[in-house]
Amino acid sequence: MMGGMPMPQPQGGMMNNGAPMGAGTNGMPNGMPQAQPMPMGGGQPMPAPAPAMAGAPVPPPMPAQKKSSVSEIVLLVVVCLIAAVAIVAAVYFFMQWNDLNNNFESRVAQEKSEAEAAQMKADEERFQEERKSPYSPFSGPDDYGAIYFEYPKTWDVYVSKDGTKGDYEAYFAAGSVPSVTDTENSRYALRFLIKNQSLDTVQRQYDTLVNNGQLSARNYTVGSISGTLFTGMITKSINGQVFLAKINDKTLVMQTDSTAHFETDFANVLSKLRRGGN
Repeated sequence: MMGGMPMPQPQGGMMNNGAPMGAGTNGMPNGMPQAQPMPMGGGQPMPAPAPAMAGAPVPPPMPAQKKSSVSEIVLLVVVCLIAAVAIVAAVYFFMQWNDLNNNFESRVAQEKSEAEAAQMKADEERFQEERKSPYSPFSGPDDYGAIYFEYPKTWDVYVSKDGTKGDYEAYFAAGSVPSVTDTENSRYALRFLIKNQSLDTVQRQYDTLVNNGQLSARNYTVGSISGTLFTGMITKSINGQVFLAKINDKTLVMQTDSTAHFETDFANVLSKLRRGGN
């Protein structure tokens, strides 16, 4: 009271602090919890969070993480296998590359040496062929058909029988002529024989070898001379060629004892075969 006069009581159930009756100091009904402001920096209180509204939707809980599926495990295994294969392949190719790199120079040197040896062999063969030309002429006796042919000039020739006492025999070799006293075991580049026997008699032994499969036979004609060319195992140790032809009442026999060494030369000799200058 002021100056001894009583103060009038507030009306309408208002409390001294101006709040209605039954209300808390913060204007909320008595008994309701009050949100307290959080202090902020500088001593200022933070505003209280707004109370949840009644009936507001509640967010669903986060689902728990699922375990790895079987397909993921299989995929992981496949990836690991591919990686392992890639590593093995890389190691293999590295080893191969390393081997090639380490041996490259030696292989190059070896190939160069082989190429040089092959070239030297080819040059020697070409030189030997060039030495054979021009071919030398040869003529048999007139009484024996006057057979003419040409042979390499690097060959030597030896006439062992001139036909005055039977057969005519001449032997040719690339170098010195082997012994003609043992014609069964000696080997010649060319045997030139004119036998005092009929063609049927001489050819019979070769036909037997054809029937046995040791020789093959084909007709061969050059100029005016026609006959049969046999190729194969003439004897157990001679693999060569024989040409037989009828010369009057006699038989021409031309033979090489080695097709491996003289087949080309023998073909050249036969290609120039003539009779009586024809």
